[in-house]
Amino acid sequence: MKRRGTAGRLMNRMGASIHTRGLILWSAALATGIVCVWQHVSASRLASEIADLQARREDLRAEIGFLKMDCAELSSRSRIEEYASAHLGMRYPGEGEVVVIGSSSPSADVEAIDLVEGESDGPTDG
Repeated sequence: MKRRGTAGRLMNRMGASIHTRGLILWSAALATGIVCVWQHVSASRLASEIADLQARREDLRAEIGFLKMDCAELSSRSRIEEYASAHLGMRYPGEGEVVVIGSSSPSADVEAIDLVEGESDGPTDG
């Protein structure tokens, strides 16, 4: 009779051990599933953020292009001359209004007048 009692207890322990192992495996599978779902949700969120940032980058590039065009337009010589004339009361100097300081050669006077008036007939060294 002792054997049946020992065998019964051994079977009970083995059954409990199998049950515990099954519970551990089931818990591990559940945890793995939760981690997989969390990673998928996280990856989807990050992909959405990347797409938003790429769209924002393209918008900023377009805005930079427009700003460069505006800068070129606003810094054009004709626009500056118009603004200086209309808002600041500036004008090109007339005959006899140009005073050259620090030059004694006649050719330097002609070059200075050409630069002031903005009309140069010859090539300039630059």
